Amino acid sequence: MFKLQADAQLKAWREAADKLGSDAKKFASERRGDIDAAVKRMNADAVEAEKKLEKLNQAGTQSWSALMAALTETRAAFDRANEAARDAFKRAA
Repeated sequence: MFKLQADAQLKAWREAADKLGSDAKKFASERRGDIDAAVKRMNADAVEAEKKLEKLNQAGTQSWSALMAALTETRAAFDRANEAARDAFKRAA
């Protein structure tokens, strides 16, 4: 169950980063730096979340509450990254 939830969360994260990257191509070059930085930050956060979730998944002996706390923590990081990306697009508009 945890693996399925973690995989779904990481898939959503990667899809959001990919969409952000493709949307960024539509903006003027003078604002491109803000958006590129948001994309880079989102991808880096996704890599860190993936490492953390994989480590927990491999441990196998973690309590359900520890696994759920990790999912909650990585979801919060995902939400912060999305908010930063939205802010970058607003500034670029």
